[in-house]
Amino acid sequence: MNRLGFLLLAIPLVGCNPLGGAWELPTAPPLDPCTDDEPWAIGGFGPERVDLGAPGEPTAVLAVGHSELLAVGPVHFGGVQGCHSLLSTVSWSSSNRQVATFEPDETQTAWLTGVRPGTTDIHAEVVLKSGRRHRASLSVGNIGNVEKVRVTAEPRPASDRTVVFEGTVALPPGPAGPSAEGEARLPFKVPADGLLDMVIDWERPPSSVLGNVCPGLMEAGLGCVPVIDGNLGDSHKPIQVSARVTAGRYTLWISNRGPGAEQVSYELGLRP
Repeated sequence: MNRLGFLLLAIPLVGCNPLGGAWELPTAPPLDPCTDDEPWAIGGFGPERVDLGAPGEPTAVLAVGHSELLAVGPVHFGGVQGCHSLLSTVSWSSSNRQVATFEPDETQTAWLTGVRPGTTDIHAEVVLKSGRRHRASLSVGNIGNVEKVRVTAEPRPASDRTVVFEGTVALPPGPAGPSAEGEARLPFKVPADGLLDMVIDWERPPSSVLGNVCPGLMEAGLGCVPVIDGNLGDSHKPIQVSARVTAGRYTLWISNRGPGAEQVSYELGLRP
């Protein structure tokens, strides 16, 4: 399209009013993005978590003991939450529950947890208040529909990894943002420069747990610019993040957003 055509599209359509002034030409009413007829999809896995394999046979990958938060929504929302007002029920299905199981979270979301190595097909049956039904499949970016999930054995820690800090802490649910309620600030020391691995896990997938490694000692009620940003606990469990750091003092900042109390375990390991 040339520049003139673009400008014409950008200018509201108006016409001459014989009584003087200008009037706008009638336009079609805006389309309702939430309709009963639009297909629904499941969103949650990122493209980096999909093994393309043979052409036309992409498979999402999840480790044993790991959980991924999935959500249903109309296709035009990309398989994320949307059009909540249309929903009546969502039934989540794993064809092999010995490999992976679903734990519903809210109306449009559920946690998928790997149980043992193997492959399972997943989908969701969406029932709208109108009575219309849709079968939702996992949709991942430009990859498209992904019917299968492969659960793999949890990878073993690197042989050159040294644990520098570990433990457990009981946390009540707390509010979003810096707060002494529902959080722990745990100081620790890194003895040498290297790659620091942070692993944070908790008991119940529906809880939202966040974790960061902050430089120095953190004051109560204040945030930080983290050297390791582990704010993934609202969509993946456990949190596993690594970053290169220098020797020195740090603070592990763990926050439980709820909805329930949690027993949170943490481990930080250092590699050269």
